[in-house]
Amino acid sequence: MPLRRKKTDFGIVKIHNKVICSVASIAAGEVKGVGGMFSSPIKGFSSLFKKESYGKGVKLEFGDNNDVNVSIYIVVEYGANVPYVSTLVQESVKKRIEELTGLTVNEVEVNVYDVAKK
Repeated sequence: MPLRRKKTDFGIVKIHNKVICSVASIAAGEVKGVGGMFSSPIKGFSSLFKKESYGKGVKLEFGDNNDVNVSIYIVVEYGANVPYVSTLVQESVKKRIEELTGLTVNEVEVNVYDVAKK
């Protein structure tokens, strides 16, 4: 059960990777123009690259210094500006993970896999 650990003055705080994936997924879903999440077509290869996958459409890769790279797979609503929505997703995911977990997000890779009707 992979956990991110942080020592505080009062003890140790443990955050399961599933929590980080959920935060990323919710943050992406709050962006106007995102029609949903998409499960990665390369699920089976994730363990080869030491990536962890818990949330639908989110993969995490951790560094050595309480930092993380996030790959997120989304469906964009038809008519939305894909590069603009993707940038908003990057900003939202980075901000929310850092605010809610205390981790440093180095990179948010957005993969747009489909378009959906509103």
